[in-house]
Amino acid sequence: MTKIAMISTGEEVLYGDIVDTNASWLSHHLCQLGFTMAYRSTVGDNLESICEEIKRISKLVDVVIVNGGLGPTTDDLSAQAAAKALGVQLELNEAWVEQMHLKFQQMQCDMPKSNLKQAMLPLGAELIDNPVGTACGFCIELNHARVYFTPGVPREFKHMVETQIVPKLQRFYSSAEAKQVERIYTFGLTESGISDVLDHWNLPEGCELGYRSALPFIEIKLFHRNNKTEQITAFKDAIIDKFQANVVSVDQSLLDALSEQLTKKKQTLNVSEVGIMGTLAYQFSQHEGIANLLINSRCSYHLVAPVELSVLVQQLQKEVSEQLEDIGLYIYANNDKSYTLALITHQYQKLIRVKPYRQYNIKNQSILIATLVQIMLLNYLLGNGDIDEYLNFEYLGVFETEID
Repeated sequence: MTKIAMISTGEEVLYGDIVDTNASWLSHHLCQLGFTMAYRSTVGDNLESICEEIKRISKLVDVVIVNGGLGPTTDDLSAQAAAKALGVQLELNEAWVEQMHLKFQQMQCDMPKSNLKQAMLPLGAELIDNPVGTACGFCIELNHARVYFTPGVPREFKHMVETQIVPKLQRFYSSAEAKQVERIYTFGLTESGISDVLDHWNLPEGCELGYRSALPFIEIKLFHRNNKTEQITAFKDAIIDKFQANVVSVDQSLLDALSEQLTKKKQTLNVSEVGIMGTLAYQFSQHEGIANLLINSRCSYHLVAPVELSVLVQQLQKEVSEQLEDIGLYIYANNDKSYTLALITHQYQKLIRVKPYRQYNIKNQSILIATLVQIMLLNYLLGNGDIDEYLNFEYLGVFETEID
């Protein structure tokens, strides 16, 4: 099996000033292609540290992908570290200098002299093109490993990996077999609780089981090669059946499932939130498929006194009757630490009042409540008016009516 490692460089990554999204993206992307990431490490902007890490990792794996440190400033040290590890000098790559001049001409400005540093490559290195930036990549061989150096800008990094590096990996390491991942998204369960059940099940041949905990969901993941069998399908169906009350979507996120149903049924949304930071409207606005269906949203940050559900539904029904949107979604954070959630249309009204058993910080609490409303909405769109009583909440009241 081909072993691949990634070295991320930069003080900002090492100290957590920015999230290393390049590393998580690369791991996932390679996994989908059948390659396994064996190691990941992070080093700061220090020449000796980068050099030593490159030499150390190159003895352990077949391929190393070094990310960052190819810019024009003094703290960009990856090319120098590569040359030091090889014991060679840097040399100016005239072909890349010409490419940089053309890029700056297209931007109608002169190229700063400092950018010449981006064309200084270790003697004998193989240049890797970067059509979307000024930092070329390059490849060296060290300790029988191929070491690829890539820019830290995510757009440039992903383009280089997809168009330049992956084809080389597939050519040199053709034995890789793509791995498929099937996902079951659950809400209201714990990872340990799911594991306690599934650990006693016999896995089908060629199938691996994994979990991902990312508030508000626990993701159950089935890994298999391109050889899905009837046994794997039956195993997946059995998991869905076992946790049916808590499964919110399969092989697509909850927001993707909502987008699909809203578009299919040509429904538009009005969102009103009191006391939860506008989380629901924000999540909708950030989703390409839902954003255009969100016609109106309002947000205020004060808590309110709980109102009888039968009284509140009359107020909301009047509001919905005066609006153009098809579905109104309402969230009220009450001053007794409960939440009132409502889904109102011209023909249907459903309100519930819940109180979380556990008090999270305001951000996570808002995410949980927004998710519960999204589940209400998906159930409505699928023709399932019921909402399961998830373990996260105490249910204080339900009001539901339907107008013929």
